[in-house]
Order: sequence, then structure tokens, then C-alpha cells
Amino acid sequence: MANTLTPIIDKLIARGLNVLRENAVMPRLVNSTYSNTARDRGDTITVPVAADITAATVSPSNTLAAAGDTTLTSKTISLNQWKHAGFFLTDQQLTQIDVDSMNTLQGDEAVRSLANNVDAYILGLYTGIYSQAGTAATTPFASNLNDWTAGARSKLNTFKALMEDRAVVLDADAEGNAIGNRGLQDASWRGTTEGIVTGDIGYALGADWHLDQNIPTHTNANGTPTSWLVNSASSAIGHTTIAIDGGSNNPVEGDVFTVAGSTQQFVVASYGSSTITFEPALTAALSDNAAITFAAAHVVNVAFQRNAFGFAMAPIMDASLNSDSMQQVTDQKTGLTMRLEVSRQEKQWKFDYDILYGATLLRPEAACRILG
Repeated sequence: MANTLTPIIDKLIARGLNVLRENAVMPRLVNSTYSNTARDRGDTITVPVAADITAATVSPSNTLAAAGDTTLTSKTISLNQWKHAGFFLTDQQLTQIDVDSMNTLQGDEAVRSLANNVDAYILGLYTGIYSQAGTAATTPFASNLNDWTAGARSKLNTFKALMEDRAVVLDADAEGNAIGNRGLQDASWRGTTEGIVTGDIGYALGADWHLDQNIPTHTNANGTPTSWLVNSASSAIGHTTIAIDGGSNNPVEGDVFTVAGSTQQFVVASYGSSTITFEPALTAALSDNAAITFAAAHVVNVAFQRNAFGFAMAPIMDASLNSDSMQQVTDQKTGLTMRLEVSRQEKQWKFDYDILYGATLLRPEAACRILG
């Protein structure tokens, strides 16, 4: 077995890692510095989130000031996503594999399915993103780039997201519109002709632009909530719940909304007993009977700074356990880790890839939906 399979396993796992790296868009763009810190399914990684600090005037005095407290919050990444994908080869097919070129189409497809799974999982965290730009059910960038320049980018700037490592991730329709704008084509705007030559937008206007075919669509199972009103004058700064009444179609997690008289944008965390729990906390009280406007169903294109999301992919076993029938490899640049195991089943050879990962929304303020 070793003489026959070891060269194939070595090259399949190496090729598979390249396919995983190329097809998993989001793991390349988010904060993945937490990878390789745990290895068992269900392990958790606690990620500290820094608190804001306000500068103060220095006032020399011979009286010691009271020590201040720094309140740190944290988020948890749970390594609860253990996925696998494989394919079978007969004895004859095994002998026909070109080990040098490794033209194994089924192997590539198996890894792509894992890459799509990771990608979709991270994108699915959009339900915690409350900032929004664009118009629901209208593909952005049809005639200009305002949904980025004056929309999502402005939101990121308002919430003081870091200027570096920003990304805009779009579905096929939005990306098609975006690349048709002269602001992303002309060398006079972007300083290079690379985008129009390669058909890849790349870095422009302060962000890396990417096409992602796993962009989700947000829909409300009950239909778009309408005619809801704030049912209380007791809301206050810091509150994350309000009573509502008078409407139809109950809100669900991930619905974004605004309230008349408020400049904030909100997202529903949960709904029950005519009460919405939402994020972020109120910065000003809401008026009784203020109208609540929910966004209709929309494609969730997203703009973000890499620290908005935390991603971890962990080894499933110790590397010392690599054998003639099982190999694990970690990409030192991206932290992506994958295992390939070969077994004999029903007179065939099964090649099975598996991965272990988790992700969370660390800083929702550093992300913005671009509605489509």
C-alpha cells in the first residue's frame, strides 16, 4: 500500500491545499491569526476585544488619582465546523492517475466543496451586521460607485475602522456592475490599467474588491415587516431592546431597520412577545410611536475591515501521526489546514478530505452590508 499510495497522497494533499487556498475567498480576507491554537472539535478560542480609551488632560498634582478600570470584552470562536468531502477510485482508475500532473478532477471538486462551505459559513455571519448602504432588491453600482464611496466606506470611516486591510466582496451581478464603472477602469482614477486588462478589479478606492459566488441573500420567512411602531417612550441610551406594535410580518434575526428620528441603523438579534432585541445599543432615546422601517429582502454584498471577522482553522491531529494512509498539511501563510485519509471500501479506494474550523463576527461596526 505504501509503495502505491504514498506518492499519490502526498501530491493530492499538496494540490488540495492549493485549491482550498484559491477558492476560499473570505478566509484570505478576514483575521485568521487564531488558527492552529486548538485541535479538538468543540474547542473554543477566546478573543479579547479592546475597549475604547478617551485621552485626558494631564494635570500635575501631589494627590494620587484613583486607578481607573479598563473593561475588556471578548468574543468566542468555537471550532464546531468539522466537514469532509471525498471521492472513490477503482483499482484500475488508481493505476491511471498521472502522479506527476495530478489531473484528478474529482479531488479538486471535493476540495472546492469544502472551500465553498468555509466561505459560505463566514458570509453567513452577516446577520450581526447592522450598517447598510444601497437599496434592497436593486443591484448596486449600476451607474456609479456611490454605494461604496459615500455609502459603505463612509460607514466604516464613521465607526473608525482601520484604513488598511479593507475588502469589498460582491456577488456576480454587483461585481459586473462595479467593473463597468470608469472609476474602477481608468488608469487616471486608479493609477493602473490592470483591472480592465485582467478583468479583476483588485485594489481600488481604498479596498480590495473580490467576486464571491457564495454571497447570501437575506429573506424574511414572514415577508418584509411593515407598519411597526416603537411602543414605548422609555427607551434610553444603552438599551438594546424596544417594544413594538401595530405592524405585520414579524421581524427575524438579521433584519436591518431604521427608526424615524434616529440616525442609527440597527439589526434584529431576536424577536418575541412584541419586543425586538437589537444591535447596536441606542445612542439616543427613541420616541413613542416612531415609525420603524425594515429593509426588504436583499443580496448581502459586504464591505469590511479584516478585524470584523475572526476565523480559526485547526489541525485535526498531531502531524506526527501522518502515515502511509493519512496526511495532514498546514499552509504556513494562510493557516489553512486540511487532512486527507485513504481507506478501502467495497473494493474501491476512498479518498476523503476533512477540515475543522470556526468563525465569529468580532467587530460588527467594522463591516457594512451593500444591499443588492
